[in-house]
Amino acid sequence: MRQEQNKPRKQFKNFNNFGGVKKKKEFKKFPKDEGLMVTVRGDKPEDLMKALRRFKRIVKESGHLQDYKDRQYFQKPSEKKRLRKEAGIRKWKRERARQFNERGY
Repeated sequence: MRQEQNKPRKQFKNFNNFGGVKKKKEFKKFPKDEGLMVTVRGDKPEDLMKALRRFKRIVKESGHLQDYKDRQYFQKPSEKKRLRKEAGIRKWKRERARQFNERGY
């Protein structure tokens, strides 16, 4: 037969809300992201071409356009991995060719 332990039973601190309705947690409200937004400002109307070039550069660097193109159709994860590997090999070969032209070996 098992001997009883002389520990006191656990006391619940709040019997009023035991099994009742729980309050939902309140989360901090952060401002929503603007999404795919790029802003370019110019001082003069003559700066339109300069602003357009700056806009194209910012869009390219942000990667929004490339992300859109990549999501136009579904790619299997194995296909993504294969393409990344091929791109890495091409990059490595270009780097080796550049080194060969600079160093001569």
